[in-house]
Amino acid sequence: MAQAQRSRPTSALAAPASVRLFLRRLRVERQLALVLFVVVLLTALLFAAIPRFYNQISDDGVRHAIDSAGPTLANVQMLEQSVPVGVGGPGAYDADAIAERGDELAAALPPALSGLFSHREYVAQSAEYHIDLPEGSPAWPQYFIRTRFQSNVKSRVRIVEGRMPAATTATVDIPVPVLDERGHPINQFDHIQAPIIEVAIAGDALETAKMHVGDRLTTTLSERGPVVFGPDGGTPDDRLFFDIVGSFDVPDPTADYWYDDVLLQRANVTGSVEQPIIHVIGLLSPDGYARMTGQQSTVFEYRWQSFVDPNRLDAGNLGGVEAAIKKVRADYPAFVNRFGGDTALRTGLDQIFTGFEAQRRLTEAMLAVVTLGLLAVAMVVIGLVGALIADRRRSALVLQRGRGASSTQILGAQLGEGLLLTVPAVAVGAIAAILLLPARASGWTVLAAIGVSAGATLLLMAIAAPVARGRLGQLERSDASFSRVSARRLVFEALAVVLAVGGVYLLRRRGLGGEGASSGFDPFLAAVPVLAGLAAGLVVLRLYPLPVRFLSWLASLGRGFVAVFALRRVGRQSGAGNLPLLVLLLTVAVGVFSSVLLTTIERGQSATAWQQVGAPYRAQVTFSKLPVDVDLSRVDGVEAAARAYLAAGVTFDMNGSDNLVTLDAVEAPQLESVTAGTPADPHLPPGLLDEPSAGNAGTEQAPIPAIVSTRAATGPRPMQVDDRFELLIEGYWIQFVVVQTRDTMPGITPGTLFVVSSFEQLTAARPSSPLPVTNVFVRAPASAEPALQAALADVTPKTNLVSQAGVLAALQGSPLIAGVATGFRGSLLVAALYSALAVVVALTISAAARARDLAFLRTLGLSRAQAVMLMIVEQVPSVVVALAGGIGLGIAVAYLIEPGLDLKAFTGALIPVVLHVDWSAVLLIALGVAVVVAIAVAVTAVLSRRRNLGSALRVGE
Repeated sequence: MAQAQRSRPTSALAAPASVRLFLRRLRVERQLALVLFVVVLLTALLFAAIPRFYNQISDDGVRHAIDSAGPTLANVQMLEQSVPVGVGGPGAYDADAIAERGDELAAALPPALSGLFSHREYVAQSAEYHIDLPEGSPAWPQYFIRTRFQSNVKSRVRIVEGRMPAATTATVDIPVPVLDERGHPINQFDHIQAPIIEVAIAGDALETAKMHVGDRLTTTLSERGPVVFGPDGGTPDDRLFFDIVGSFDVPDPTADYWYDDVLLQRANVTGSVEQPIIHVIGLLSPDGYARMTGQQSTVFEYRWQSFVDPNRLDAGNLGGVEAAIKKVRADYPAFVNRFGGDTALRTGLDQIFTGFEAQRRLTEAMLAVVTLGLLAVAMVVIGLVGALIADRRRSALVLQRGRGASSTQILGAQLGEGLLLTVPAVAVGAIAAILLLPARASGWTVLAAIGVSAGATLLLMAIAAPVARGRLGQLERSDASFSRVSARRLVFEALAVVLAVGGVYLLRRRGLGGEGASSGFDPFLAAVPVLAGLAAGLVVLRLYPLPVRFLSWLASLGRGFVAVFALRRVGRQSGAGNLPLLVLLLTVAVGVFSSVLLTTIERGQSATAWQQVGAPYRAQVTFSKLPVDVDLSRVDGVEAAARAYLAAGVTFDMNGSDNLVTLDAVEAPQLESVTAGTPADPHLPPGLLDEPSAGNAGTEQAPIPAIVSTRAATGPRPMQVDDRFELLIEGYWIQFVVVQTRDTMPGITPGTLFVVSSFEQLTAARPSSPLPVTNVFVRAPASAEPALQAALADVTPKTNLVSQAGVLAALQGSPLIAGVATGFRGSLLVAALYSALAVVVALTISAAARARDLAFLRTLGLSRAQAVMLMIVEQVPSVVVALAGGIGLGIAVAYLIEPGLDLKAFTGALIPVVLHVDWSAVLLIALGVAVVVAIAVAVTAVLSRRRNLGSALRVGE
């Protein structure tokens, strides 16, 4: 009894014994252990790096979204309308009072939002004053002026003539009627000295308003109401006097500082052609602001613009910022209450975040798809390596079973060995991922590392389970046994197919990402493409031996030996021998699926850029007009140019409430030359290319042909071809006739109600007033862009030149989109490496049996070249099946889940997204996989040559 008790080691001694046994096996099987260690390490490195890579592109993505948005969207503006800040106190009109009020307002915001601010600017802008013209002046144009006091404005403007406003004591003598006790004038006048306020006005605005430096403006408050006189008394008739002391230009009108506000830089012309109204803004000095507010407390609008620093934001704290924005949306209105009261807040950060979240959800879902695909491939390869180890240990495990070892003991030992081998590999891989990819930390990195270790260990145990739990008599047989497939395996495979079919259905119904999806993604739905691939692979593995045996029979009808023998070996393979087929199939499917999505995104982005610009280049102005005789076709390198008049909000006399349309009048023949052969070719109907009617164009007798948008032609009075309508263009009602209806027009945002006509015909309908030019479409190579920019700067510095290539680059510049492309290409490369390893391992597993067969055949005269050819022919069926099945599966999965993918988050929302298959890329993927397999076969063939013929013949002795 005592001896029996001593023969049972305690648990404290069993663990060291297991470690010693593991170390002893490690010395004997160091090459296999090293292969498994490296595979697990690389897999852990890959999957530990993916969450950090995702965090990196997400952080870069949200910063890029803010950087690429305009300042009015990307920053926070707070507004108040009231009498001047600090009225009545000492230093009440100092700029510091406005700045301090801005600090108070910012301090009241949630810290998650105010913590993003880098600096703040303010604008104080007065109510509008009517400029009184001398007697005898024409009734039109009418002129109005606002004044503006703006922080740090001196460094943002350049004086062209005169000087900037400064402190002055100048006054003007004005008569004021004397009132009796009842407040009625008594025909007597007093004279008071009213202060003169100095202003500077932009040179473009002075030119438009026909004003000059040195002019004195007498103004009257245009928005009548109760006037509160300031501490300096003021004029009782609402008059103020302004001296124009300087004109300026803005060197960088697109700087964020201006907050997309161009009204200071040029005059704003409203009204009609016959009755124009011209509005200008004059800059004040601090003294001028104080003198103006001291005269009468007219309503000022105060704007505090807090600029967001994108580097203070990352995708990890985005939730807190979004919650803060929701709170301030509820606390502050978007518009101020006239004459004081509420403080308003405006920002477009939530709109930016909405677009970013749509891209991030789609990125997350798409990367999850390829990540799960790689995970499946990696686990199969680790399983193959484990199968190779189990094959080498089979005799030892059978011997242990024969000497009384239980299945629990064998599996327990395998668990311990798996942990001792995989945990260090996973730890090294995770640390390497952290060091190689400096990005925001993610808890998924640790979970991914633990998952790889657990998955690899469980796979090793699962592979050892048949030996540990099988019948000893059957395990001791060295020949291959061909038993029927177990019912359990058939049920598992059927379940996989059912889950894949159900997952595809749910994915098409619910979506995988984009604006329609909920926050985050559903792991099951993200795994649907992988499930579909596994289901297809299982079906292929089940059916694969049938065509191979048929081919073997066909080969037997010929005289050749190599093909018959190789195909019969393939047909008899089972288990691990066919797993490389699954790896290859998944690799090709992942690559083709990625290629389809990348091609679709790239073409969608290109189509969006062509739709937005409408030509290779487009010169456009918003608040001004180009010279009517502008001719960019003379610029060096320009191949063709077409002028256009593009105006939004043109009155349309049809279809009820939708009575405003966008008018696009283009030089039709020239536009055909500009866009010929490009996706922006509008294919204009003949009516727009006709010469204008002589003398009566645009009348009932000769209406102008026009293309009308489908939306504009739909309403209470649907319009059809040959129907007539009128547009009010620059004060003229002009007759048109419908020659075509269409949904979209290049250069016009889809969904807009539009009318497209001929510039020449519309010009002929207005002989007394030339049609303004607001856009010029240009065909030119990229090399001509500098010359175009210079020519437009000579015409007017306010012209914006946009290019299709520039818009496309902006669409493709998103780190999220680039990250998806990088992830897809990287996944294909990694899957190809796994495929090569799978082929090598599978050939190594069958190396002993193949070596024995080849050894016998070599004694019968088989040459080395024929031996190599045998290995090649063995791989041909699996490669052909994997390529055909993988290509079909990749394309099919892309089309099956396309309704669940909102790719507009990547391509832009202008046009519908249509899947495209780039067959050249598919062919390249197929060729690459074939080359990888060929290299793997070549490496295995070289290694097999080292095997001694005699040792191969003694296998099994």
